[in-house]
Amino acid sequence: MDSEAKPGVANPTPIGANGCPRKARRDAATIRRLRVRAGTLFSEGMRQGEVAAALGEARAMVWRWHQIWSARGMAGLTAPRRSGSRVKLTAAQLAAVDAALSAGPAANGFAVATWSLERVAAVIEAVTGARCSRDTTRVVLRDRLGTPSNVGQNQPGVRAPARRRRRFDRPADH
Repeated sequence: MDSEAKPGVANPTPIGANGCPRKARRDAATIRRLRVRAGTLFSEGMRQGEVAAALGEARAMVWRWHQIWSARGMAGLTAPRRSGSRVKLTAAQLAAVDAALSAGPAANGFAVATWSLERVAAVIEAVTGARCSRDTTRVVLRDRLGTPSNVGQNQPGVRAPARRRRRFDRPADH
């Protein structure tokens, strides 16, 4: 197949596994331009469905942009969004976190003798000022500190969250 675009002939859109057209991955600048264009169309009085059709975006995405535009105006749409990248901790910060964790939960102000991911995340935030999700906390423990990350799992010495019994596990009420 010829890779050059032919005038007057539409290039087929790649189809995903779910049968819907796939969008090419876009960079942050392209998405920001779409958000600003959507804000301009909202300012002109276009409805969300019309904006979605005009930009070729999902209605849910346009609804989110409209919520931001309604609350903060164009400044909200042009503001940089969090990319979701992992927390970057320096070697000195990791050493401080490791020292705090080595001191134990009681030394860090917890009344229990076991660690949970939430408690470890609280220590990381207290020591470094960086907030971590459960997954990021697990990555910091396992990959950056080299600690076997059995925190938050059903392991001896670690408090596992209480599990609800499934309906079919309960005895019948006959």
